[in-house]
Amino acid sequence: MTDVVLGVDVGSSAVKVAAVALDGQLLGTAEVPYPTTRPAPGRAHQSAEDWYRASCQGIRRCLADTSFHPSRVAAVAVDGPAHNVALLDDRDRVLAPVIHWSDTRAADLAGMLDATHGAVIRQQTLHHPKASWTLAQLRWVAEHQPGTWAQVRRVAVTKDYVRFRLTGEHATESYDALGTQLYDTTTDQWSPDLLALLEWGDRELPPIRPAGAVAGTVTPAAAVDCGLPAGTPVAVGTSDTLAESVAVGVTDPGQALVKLGSSANVLVVTDAPGEAEGALTYPHLRSGRWIQVTATSAGAAAARWLRDAVFPEHDRTADDLGIPAYTLMERMAAAVPPGSAGLLFHPYLNGERAPIDDPKLRAHLLGISSAHTRSHLVRAVLEGVAYSVRHCWDALTGPAVHDDAQPLPLSLIGGGARNAVWARIVCDVLGTPLAVTTGPAAAVGSARLAATAAGLTLDTAADHPWGIDCSRLEPDPQACGIYDELMAIYLDAIHAVAPLSHRLSSFGLST
Repeated sequence: MTDVVLGVDVGSSAVKVAAVALDGQLLGTAEVPYPTTRPAPGRAHQSAEDWYRASCQGIRRCLADTSFHPSRVAAVAVDGPAHNVALLDDRDRVLAPVIHWSDTRAADLAGMLDATHGAVIRQQTLHHPKASWTLAQLRWVAEHQPGTWAQVRRVAVTKDYVRFRLTGEHATESYDALGTQLYDTTTDQWSPDLLALLEWGDRELPPIRPAGAVAGTVTPAAAVDCGLPAGTPVAVGTSDTLAESVAVGVTDPGQALVKLGSSANVLVVTDAPGEAEGALTYPHLRSGRWIQVTATSAGAAAARWLRDAVFPEHDRTADDLGIPAYTLMERMAAAVPPGSAGLLFHPYLNGERAPIDDPKLRAHLLGISSAHTRSHLVRAVLEGVAYSVRHCWDALTGPAVHDDAQPLPLSLIGGGARNAVWARIVCDVLGTPLAVTTGPAAAVGSARLAATAAGLTLDTAADHPWGIDCSRLEPDPQACGIYDELMAIYLDAIHAVAPLSHRLSSFGLST
């Protein structure tokens, strides 16, 4: 009997795995972290082998967390962030560390591509050339690492590499194809014009297939690695963003969600490609629908930076108190009133993507006085990310967030949503009710795709989204008023200090 589906979410800092029954019951979960190395400002690397290793460990731990036999798994689907690509040689071996989407080394090349070929790139891909997208990254590799570039035979985006290691089959779908900026949305094919900008030659790109199609089955070698039976079907899969939207039921035009992951982002479903300034546009899984996304460079990553940079004793403190370090930080933030006594933080630790596309921005901490404590600093960082979320939301939707016609509540997902204080801050900064989901949304969304690939019918009669539990959070009018005032200062301060950020960004950059 095969009545369980498995979703594998290769997130930006950890792999999360969810085993779900066909009635939506979450049977087991697992999480395995892996690192992002930042050797210098503007540089960020990951290891494709870490993606696969953590995925296999996560699958094994998830299976161990359940009472069912692995043979009951009907199918698997993998999701992951766009734009990260593994460079593979003619034997599918990884040639170099993966350039992460938060890496900004290709900023100047993106500007050059925009100046020389911007019209065709925008016409075919719906976006300007971007430093964090594959076209500019590969151009950087070709110019700065010609020896590596000469050996490249194909590339594989995050989830596609993991799925390839599981099945031995190369494939992708339209979302990740668009994210490479090598795909023509008007023809639904790889673009000869854009590939020519890289002198692509006879290199290969994967076939573009539906996300819910079967890409292949688990090979005997992968079965040894991950603990699943050889022959288990594996879906093509999709991006973490689309998997999350499916998991929480954000699939119809006008529906929206906010994510507090390593990056923070806002997503709205539309019935046509969008044109909002600073927004990204991708095809939805449902034909004829699109999503608009405004994505920042730092969300939960800002809290992680604070913990590691400012709390060097966090492990000892957590051990002394018997609580995790993040729980300690949450308690510290809860002890400070809204507004952090005038302490303001811009979370531009790795530049910014949206709604300000500026890789040379730097984080700012404004308004420090001798009365401020570490507790104020913790809350200011959480509030700063919430301000950046609202900045993204306002750029995407305008004043609709305060309009009674806006579908409510918004869905709040991501690791940061598990922090009750942070969820409250986001609710009050946005000034709208939130449906807070603390489960592994992307992994559950991928489990749904696995069911599609296996041809299984899901029981969706429950009054909550399949496999996901939500709680409702209402905004506090008094806190909303404080945050409205501080939001105006936050926006004014960006323009005031941006020129100084640009001057400082040249210090310490590696060549």
